[in-house]
Amino acid sequence: MKTIAYMITAYLSPESLFHLISALDNNEADFYVHIDRKKNIAPFMDLFSGKDNVFFLQDEMRVKVFWGGYSQVVMQYNLLKSILNSPVVYRRIVSLTGMDYPVASNDVLLKAFGDSSKEYIIGFDITREKWDRNSPIKASGKSRFEYYYRFDGNWDLARIIKKLRIRRYKTYESIGYCFYYGSEYWALTYDCACDLLEIYDNDAKLRDVFKHSFVPSESWIHTLFFNSPYKERGVVWKDNTDWGVGNYSPLTYFNYGKKIKILDENDYEAITGSGRPFARKLENGVSDKLRLRLDQYRRGDSSMEKEFRFYLSLSGES
Repeated sequence: MKTIAYMITAYLSPESLFHLISALDNNEADFYVHIDRKKNIAPFMDLFSGKDNVFFLQDEMRVKVFWGGYSQVVMQYNLLKSILNSPVVYRRIVSLTGMDYPVASNDVLLKAFGDSSKEYIIGFDITREKWDRNSPIKASGKSRFEYYYRFDGNWDLARIIKKLRIRRYKTYESIGYCFYYGSEYWALTYDCACDLLEIYDNDAKLRDVFKHSFVPSESWIHTLFFNSPYKERGVVWKDNTDWGVGNYSPLTYFNYGKKIKILDENDYEAITGSGRPFARKLENGVSDKLRLRLDQYRRGDSSMEKEFRFYLSLSGES
């Protein structure tokens, strides 16, 4: 049994993916990578020639990915299935992007992810959402399940349907789940991930809701998890006002304005002070000095209580 299977979604910057995997590589970790089918996979694979713990999903399991569409769920599902169908049984499955980078040392990550009593996931309960004029979220999270049809890449159709407030015949409220959303980047135990996928495989009505939703990749795992017996191992967000997905990221620091900021050396203090063990996103040519400083930081005084402080505080452990 190995400790960690990292499932990584990537479509830009093969060099950034190489830096990420090189930083995390050890005898206790394997890496499962999905490269967007719209991209040429060869430049990514060439950097890992001879690496027997890096597994790229083959073409039949690669997906053309469009942000906001169900293709993102298919991509995540295929990665999880590849891990669960592997002959290796892992203690933990960790979801990352190819432009992430570790803040915590590998020793700290192995210690945290080797503990099977905890799931690293935060869910916002959309079912009980209340509007607050001070919230940065102007549109109700519920609309992502009510006013969209399956539209991978078809933004014009999505805008028309939402503007006209055309409801689908079956909404999320009709199938008996409380719906949650949060960051796509989490860390679940192997048994938990296995059980959640079994539920998903056997619930066609739930799959249909997500197939016709907006950004279902931020909801499908969270809804499965927080309606399961594993719920008590995660964290439900503390109030009913949506303050943005950045608050629901258990492991990864990022700066999300109109788009996710590419981090540089000026972000070092915010990253290392965030109490999160990963940062997103780093890009070659922009983040080189930051990466070097994070490498030095990882070699210094590091602990689970320090690098997982944000999540531990929400779970009442610090």
